[in-house]
Amino acid sequence: MRKEKSTKHALRRIRAQMRRLFRSGALSQKEVILFGCTMWTGVLMECLESCHLKAGAMIDNNPGKADGKCQGIPVYLPEAYLKGKQKGTFLILICSGYWQEMAGQLADMGLVQNTDFYIIHFYDKPDAPVKSMWDIARGYWIYERLMMGLQGERKWLFVFPYGGSGDIYMACIFLKQFLVQEAIDSYLLLADEPLAIKTLRLFFPHKGRQITQEAKRQLLDAWAFCGSGIMHVKPLLYWGWRTKRYPNPDSYMDITFLDVMKYDVFGYGRQDVWQLPDRPAGGYALARDLFEKQRLIKGRTVILAPYAGSYRSGISGKVWEDIAKRLTDRGYCVCTNSAGDSEPVIAGTQQIFFPLQYAVDVVDYAGAFIGVRSGFCDILSATSAMFIVLYERALNAVKYEYFSFVRMGLNKDAKEFVYSGDDPDGLAGQVAREFDQNPDDGNPNVQQ
Repeated sequence: MRKEKSTKHALRRIRAQMRRLFRSGALSQKEVILFGCTMWTGVLMECLESCHLKAGAMIDNNPGKADGKCQGIPVYLPEAYLKGKQKGTFLILICSGYWQEMAGQLADMGLVQNTDFYIIHFYDKPDAPVKSMWDIARGYWIYERLMMGLQGERKWLFVFPYGGSGDIYMACIFLKQFLVQEAIDSYLLLADEPLAIKTLRLFFPHKGRQITQEAKRQLLDAWAFCGSGIMHVKPLLYWGWRTKRYPNPDSYMDITFLDVMKYDVFGYGRQDVWQLPDRPAGGYALARDLFEKQRLIKGRTVILAPYAGSYRSGISGKVWEDIAKRLTDRGYCVCTNSAGDSEPVIAGTQQIFFPLQYAVDVVDYAGAFIGVRSGFCDILSATSAMFIVLYERALNAVKYEYFSFVRMGLNKDAKEFVYSGDDPDGLAGQVAREFDQNPDDGNPNVQQ
C-alpha cells in the first residue's frame, strides 16, 4: 500500500537518506551546496549539523532569493555560483518537489547524479502511474458511508487536502458564505490531522470529522475519477492558478494567499465575503485565571511563539533569548507558547499553553504576541493586541508579501519583519523598539 506524503514520514525519510549518504563518505572533504530554499532546507541543515558539517552555500533559480541569505547561508543563482568550480570539490543536495527539473539543469551543466549531486526524496514514488480501481472503489464506498449520515436536500463533503492550521483557517473564513450561496444544508468537513480538526472547529464546532490519510486519499481519488456531478465533494485545494497559469503565481501577480482562496477555490468576485470565527464564551475568565496562577501582568505580557509544527525555523534560540531579555529589561513578563518537550521554553521566559479556541482572548489579555509565521499566526490575526510576525527570507517558494497579514487585510496593524539570518542582533533590536514606541500599559481593547 502506498505510503502517504505526511510530514512525519517525509522527515524520517530525509534523515535516513542523509545518514546513508554520510556513512558512504560522499560528503567528506567537499563543500556542501543546497539546491533550493524550501521548507526542507532546515531539515537538511539539521542533518548536516548532526554530522558536524555545514552547507557552504545555497543555489536557487529564483532571482528574488539570490544575493541574499537563507537561514544565514548565502544564496546564489546556480550558473553564477558553480561556474569555474572544479568538479570533485563540491557536492550538491537537492530536496525539492522540482527535483527532476533541478537534476536536468545540473546534468546540462555537465554534472553527474550520485557523484556531483544527490537527490534526497521526501516522499515515496508511486508504484504505478495510474491509481488502481480498487482505490477508486474504496473511495466511493467511503463517500457513500459518509453521505448516509447526512440529512438534507443538498448534501456535500468538504475535504481539506492539507492539514496545516493556516490552510484550514484561510479556507474556513470563506466557507460560511459559500454554504449560504450554494444553499448547502447538510455537510461534513474532513481532515486527517488533530490540529486541523481543532482549527476547523473554531468555525464549525460540530461539523469536523477526522479521517485517516489513506481514506482521504482514496476519497479524493474516487472524486477525481467520478467528478462532482456524481460525487458531491469539494476539495479545498488552492493550487488552481499554479496548474492553470503560472508555476508560482505570487511571483507574477500582485496577489495574496487570501486572494487565491477567495477567487480560485471559492470563485468569489471582489466583494469581501470572509467571516472570522465566533469567540466562545469563557475566554476572558480563562485568561484571567491563567495569569493569576502564573503571576503574569495583564497588558504587560508578551507571548513568544518560536515554533511552527515540524517546520524548523532558522531563527535561532539565541535570537529569541535576546528578544526575551530586551523585553524583560523593559518590564514585561515574557512567556513561550509551548506544548511540551518538543517545544523548549526560551531561556528567561516561562511556559504558557492554552486551548486553541481561547487563543485570541489570551493574547488580547496579555497585550503582545511575537511569532514566527505559521498557521497559529493566522488564528491569532484577529487579536487587538500588539501583533508581531517574523518571516524568513527566501525559505519558501513564495514571497513574504504573499502571506502578509497587512496586505491580506486580516490584521492591518500587524508589525511584520523579514529575517535573512545575517543580522540576529538587528532583528532583536527591531522587535524591542516596537515596544518603545508603544509605552502605554495594557491593551485598551481587552474586555474589562
